[in-house]
Amino acid sequence: MQPDEIKSKIIPWQRTQLSHNSSFVWDDKLLDAASRSLAADTMTLGGGQLGAILQTAFEHNLHRQQLWQLDNLSPYWRKYCALAAQIFLRGVPSSESIACKGAGASGEYPLYVTDSSPESLLSLLTSCFVIADKNLISAWPFLRAHTDFCVTADEARKAMPLVNSILARMTQRHARVAVLGGGITTDVGAFAAYLAHKSFVLVPTSLLAMVDASVGGKCGVNAMPYGKNMLGAFAFPQAVIITTAWLQSLGEEDMLAGAAECLKHALLSGDSLLFAQMCSVVSRRNWGHLSACLMDLIEIKAKIVIEDPLEQGRRSTLNLGHTLAHALEAHALTGDCVMLKHGSAVAVGLLYSLFVSECLGLMSLSHCQSKARQLLISGVLPGRERLHSWFPCRFSTDLWEKLWAFMLRDKKRCDNTQRIAMVLLDDFGGVHSPLPGHFLTLVDRSDAHHAWQKCASFLNLSPEGS
Repeated sequence: MQPDEIKSKIIPWQRTQLSHNSSFVWDDKLLDAASRSLAADTMTLGGGQLGAILQTAFEHNLHRQQLWQLDNLSPYWRKYCALAAQIFLRGVPSSESIACKGAGASGEYPLYVTDSSPESLLSLLTSCFVIADKNLISAWPFLRAHTDFCVTADEARKAMPLVNSILARMTQRHARVAVLGGGITTDVGAFAAYLAHKSFVLVPTSLLAMVDASVGGKCGVNAMPYGKNMLGAFAFPQAVIITTAWLQSLGEEDMLAGAAECLKHALLSGDSLLFAQMCSVVSRRNWGHLSACLMDLIEIKAKIVIEDPLEQGRRSTLNLGHTLAHALEAHALTGDCVMLKHGSAVAVGLLYSLFVSECLGLMSLSHCQSKARQLLISGVLPGRERLHSWFPCRFSTDLWEKLWAFMLRDKKRCDNTQRIAMVLLDDFGGVHSPLPGHFLTLVDRSDAHHAWQKCASFLNLSPEGS
């Protein structure tokens, strides 16, 4: 990219009717009882009536393709339940859909990539309610005078209380919100803007946010103890402004975390040569070359998002590596181990997906091992010592049981069977499609555990008791 060159892409989107394969009937008696027996930790779900509904939905193990039947509810509970349906698992079908103001049926937004100075955004910041990452402000002090809400980017704080704090600070004076930061900040800031019925602009400042988190309209927060990113929405921005100069302030660990998502995109492209080239670029820590390839990598995701904005089909492929990744992160949020970066968890998840693909006979052993070695050589996978410091139990049977429980609650599931839905790969370089138009493969416990043992062995870990 030449100095001050601007690359751009228009990303259209359209809201479609959410599909369902079963229904759940809500009634006042159920919710009255739930509100009287709220758990102490329900504040992580927003507290009050909304928290009672969401807690009930989680405890009944509802999934994304269950229609919420609200006809039996009183007007009092119906309005809260309709809102809860909008944000539970990023939106489930209900008999009374309510649309957020400003969230139309279709639209488009521009995505810009430039290497201009971050100070060039000052005119934008002065006209918006600005949400910015605390670490970003430390690295770029000019932001301090223009920030209305400072976010401490921490997975443990990525929950409804933080969203409510942002909403409490927003005023009618600003019609638009600008969100500056990495994936956590853009997720939380966009979700708050959505709930406040305000338009917003995303300014991703980490490699992970640039290549993945800011593209496609997904936003949301964690809902512990139930899992990661379990509450949210599809909220499309007015614009995404990617300024690669922000990357100058990132350390190697943050760049490697973002590189894992870059490699995921390369795998999804089905282009083995591109994947090999990206692994080589990352292994040499050639961040300048990676920045120059940013738009090409974004194009891979954008093409999928344009085809399927609300994740009713092909967009589910973007969850490659995320079934295990989100389980690892959710386990870390319970306090049993050190918190790991999302990109690091995705890297382990990608490796695990390769071994599951091989265990199910979708990918040959040689192809699986070749891809696994490329991932290892790239450096995105955490080393043995680091994994052992994260998980003191050393991938024991106890850890596997906890991860399996989180994977069973994954947002992608479409039924309540004891199987997990995963994005898997085949020998032909593409995502495995078990049926036309379907890109999730159901995996039973035995195959999932076998792949886990192979993954641990590859990382030179000891799967104790397995």
